[in-house]
Order: sequence, then structure tokens, then C-alpha cells
Amino acid sequence: PPSENVQDYLQDALERERDALTGAKDMLGTRMQEGQELLEHLKSASVELTHNRHTLHLDRSGKPYQFLDSIRVLEGEATRFFNETSDVLKTSGEESERLQAKSLNCLRKRVNEMVDYRRTLETEVWETQSTIFETDSALNKVEGLLNNQGNSAQELDDEEEAAPAQRSMSGISSAVVSKLRERIKAAAYSGHTGRQLDVLFGRMSRDGSAWLEEDEFRRALRRTLRIPPSTISDAEISVFVHALDTEKPGSINIGSLVRFLHADINVAVLKQQRAAAIAMLEQLRESKMQLDEELKNKTLAWKIDDTCLRVNTIKGLELDALPAPGRAAPKARDLILAARQRPLPPEKVERLRSKLKVAVWSGSSGQQLEALFGRFDRGGAGQLEEQDLRNALRKTFRIPEKTITNSEIASLCDTLDQEQSGSIGVHELVAFIGPAPEPT
Repeated sequence: PPSENVQDYLQDALERERDALTGAKDMLGTRMQEGQELLEHLKSASVELTHNRHTLHLDRSGKPYQFLDSIRVLEGEATRFFNETSDVLKTSGEESERLQAKSLNCLRKRVNEMVDYRRTLETEVWETQSTIFETDSALNKVEGLLNNQGNSAQELDDEEEAAPAQRSMSGISSAVVSKLRERIKAAAYSGHTGRQLDVLFGRMSRDGSAWLEEDEFRRALRRTLRIPPSTISDAEISVFVHALDTEKPGSINIGSLVRFLHADINVAVLKQQRAAAIAMLEQLRESKMQLDEELKNKTLAWKIDDTCLRVNTIKGLELDALPAPGRAAPKARDLILAARQRPLPPEKVERLRSKLKVAVWSGSSGQQLEALFGRFDRGGAGQLEEQDLRNALRKTFRIPEKTITNSEIASLCDTLDQEQSGSIGVHELVAFIGPAPEPT
């Protein structure tokens, strides 16, 4: 993704490796041109020497000595060229391996960092989604309360009507009134729609009217809302009913009761809370969209980096030979695929296993094979690439190429690499070699 195309430590390491390879390529190209010119001179001298080999000793003019001197000069230049080119190849190879190892370390570091960052992003996405759900639930509750208040004009009338009732409750303490209001609201809560007080009290009315008799109200408080006499006595309930009944003695109007219970609700504050919740929801949803997009980009970048870690020389050649979009594959790709080592037939596998077992166990000095091979596991994942296995066999076990050739090592890797991942497991290799041969 474009947002992930940044100039970081990994990009710097890759560019340094590319510049070193480009410089080595240019230097080797110059050496090749010089070597070609030197080779032409040597070939010309060889032809002349062959042509005059029967007559040089008869020439007394001194030209043979000049010719031989020139050949000695050419031989000296060829020796110097060989030594200098060998030094250049060695230096370039060492520098290339050093920079490649550094690039791989940077790539592994970036992959690990990306994994940790993706986990952090996933946590933030989950927390943001939870906050959105909680904020949305709170907004629904606030809207439910506002819906219960009716329109703005009715809200003002409700406040004016509830105020005289509050003032007329001289027989009930304000603490009891507040406690009664809180208990009724808590019992009337019915989920995300808020407190449906009119619904609750409508169910308490036996005749389904908009009025509650005193005994109906008392029974509802005791049985339904479970408000004990220690909280509000029967006498206080009677005072409460008489304070609210303005039209029908001994009864309480459900609308008046609802208005009384809503008298402590500040509609203006609720509207402010609703506006704040709506604004917060918009910010949270926008933030979540940004987090989702960033998580998507980080995941794509992580997949690319993780895939690059698995690219070996063979896969790199195959990728380099892939056609451009919309073009047919070049024939060179088929040649590269055909040039790859194929898995060995069973009889050759057994022959190679026998050779490898004898050579490896004779060079292990009684040590554990897994530990010896593990020294060449550059990634620390228990995997060996072809170059790692070759280095182990040549350097640790001292197996010369005349015993097991590089071609056989490559074929062995392809045979054991069933998943075509470009590497083989240390445990798998040790199991293939088998136990130490019995002494004869």
C-alpha cells in the first residue's frame, strides 16, 4: 500500500545492498573487459608461438628473445589479473553476504514489529467498537428519556404541574420522596428504550384506565416494586396519593404520577448529553474506519515482508523471470525451471543417504547432529537453506566435493523440501541421515 512505502531502516539496508551489488557488477564488468583484452593478447601470442615454434631457435636477430620477453610480460599481467580478480571476487562476495545478512536481520525485525503493531491495532479496533456500542446504548437511553417527556411545550407544563405537588407533600420527607422516585424508576427500567413509566403503571390498573386506586398503588409498590414499609409507610403512601389526586379523591392519575417522577429530569441537560453522544459517535466511527484501514494496510505489508523472508535464490530467479502484467511468460522462465535440480529417484536417494551417513557420523566426533546443523540455522527457526547445508557439510563435517557434490546437495534439498518452501528442517535432515552406522 502507498502509505507503507516509507524510508525506514529496512529500506536503507536494502538500498545499501543494491548499491553494493550494482557497484560489484560494474567492477566485475570492467574486469571482464580487461580480461578479454588480455586473453586476446595471450591467444595471439600462443598462435604466433605455435606458428614459429620450429624456426625460433634458428633466428639470430634477437627477435625471439624480445618475443619471449613479451610473453613473460603477458604471463605476469595474467597472473596479476588473476590475483586481483580473485581479491575482487572475494571482497565483493564477503561484502554482499554481510549486507544480505544485515538486510535479512532488518527484515526479520520489521516483521516482528509489524506483528506487535497489528496486535495493538486489533486491540484498539476492539476497544473502539466496544466504546461505540456503549455510547450508542447511552444515546438510546437518553433518547428514551426525552421521548417520555413529550414535546418541549408539554415538558414545560409538566414541570409547572409537578412543582405544586412537590410543595404539597409536607407530610413526607424529601429523602423519602427522592427514594420513592429512584425505586420506581429503577423498577420501571425496561432495556435500551429507557424507563417506560406509563407502561408500568398502566399494567397496575385493574380496569385498564388512566387512574390507580390507593390500594392498587400500594400493592404495586409492595409486590411489584418491592418497596418495604421501612422505606415508605402506608400512611406516607396515603399522603402521597392525596397530594397528587386533584380530580378523583382516593385515586392517583397515572399522567400526574409520571410527571412527578420526571420532575427531577433536566431536559436541557439531556439534550446536551444527546448532542455530545452523537458527536462522539461520529468521531468514534471515523476513528474506527481509520483504524480498520490502517490495520488492512499493515496486514498487507506484513504479508509481503513475511513472504520476502521465504524467498531463496531459486525463488528469486523465478520471480525475476515472471512476465509483466498482461504479457506472456518468456521462454527464459521455462529454462530456469528446467535447470532446477529435480528430486532424486529412490535408488539414488538411498545411495546418497549411505554416503551422507558415513561422512557425517565420521566427522561429528560423537556430537549431536542437531546441534551441529543448528549452528548454521541463520534464522533460528530450525530450517536450513541449500547454502546453509552446504556450509555445514563442507566446514563442520569436512566432506569434500568429490565425496558429495554440490549438485547432490541441491538434489537432496529438493527431495526433502516437500512443501517447496526453499528450506529443509534440521529434524527432518537428521531423521533422513539416520542413526550412526554400527562399527564393523
